[in-house]
Amino acid sequence: MILTDGAHLVATESEEELHCFARRLGFKASWYQAHGRHPHYDLTTGRAAARAIRAGAKLVSRDVLVRSAWWQQRKRWSGG
Repeated sequence: MILTDGAHLVATESEEELHCFARRLGFKASWYQAHGRHPHYDLTTGRAAARAIRAGAKLVSRDVLVRSAWWQQRKRWSGG
């Protein structure tokens, strides 16, 4: 599942899920932030956020978004 808080875009299943969603919307690869514990795409405009939501991203609070990104990273670190 793809989540957004209106400013960031994360995936709950895999990085590939996130990249596929972003490519489908025509997002720039440079918007991807691979650093840190919370890989995500920055949504640099309200228009980009609206497109993501129309395409199926679920709008959630920033807390939910961070928890989901943290959980995904933890799964990667543990190998599954």
